[in-house]
Amino acid sequence: MTDQVVASLNFKTFLVEEIERWWANKHEPLLLSKLGQLAAARGFVLHQELGGRKLSQFIQQELADELEVKSPNNSGLLLRAVPKNLSVVETALPIDDKPDGSPPAGLNRAFLSAFGRPIADGFERWIRIDPPIRFRDLPSDQCLTDDYVRIDRCFLTNPASDVEAFAQANKWISANGFDIQRFMLKAKVQVRSDKSLLSQLIESLTESELKRVSLPLDIVEKLMRK
Repeated sequence: MTDQVVASLNFKTFLVEEIERWWANKHEPLLLSKLGQLAAARGFVLHQELGGRKLSQFIQQELADELEVKSPNNSGLLLRAVPKNLSVVETALPIDDKPDGSPPAGLNRAFLSAFGRPIADGFERWIRIDPPIRFRDLPSDQCLTDDYVRIDRCFLTNPASDVEAFAQANKWISANGFDIQRFMLKAKVQVRSDKSLLSQLIESLTESELKRVSLPLDIVEKLMRK
């Protein structure tokens, strides 16, 4: 166990949701430099949340089931983040298309990992059942709300192949009355942003560009209403 600072759940949630929102709206990766600016603007103190790590290292270590860090031509420059598993078929395939029992193409990877990852003694596993899907392991005397549901240990295999994990996931889905489509990656859709035009304008500019922008107050007010 290292002495790294444990990032807040709110910070991890912000990173995942911001990258997924960016992809849904623009269908392109989000530059990590831009992501850092957005996080700072939201009020997060990056050096505290990251515990001395780079943002790319943090994502790879803490959010590998949900996000992926890439760079053009594997150059290591202009690092960008995208939601995980964008290369898989984006429309859900029926379970019957997988006679060998392997998980269907399009199944959320974080959901599958929740049933195949080892869990320490004295901990309980909680999974968020609404997008963005993720799971968290907490001490047995703690619990999560806000769309998180506990996974009983009888559904957790340790360790598990994808086939074994999917079998346990199916049992859990049936026991809880869920539909597997809830945990499938969705087809590409354009999501309407609830942010004002002013917020979207600010997010589209770099830090240096923002320093050169000057808008009359009446224009600012108009952009804030749209």
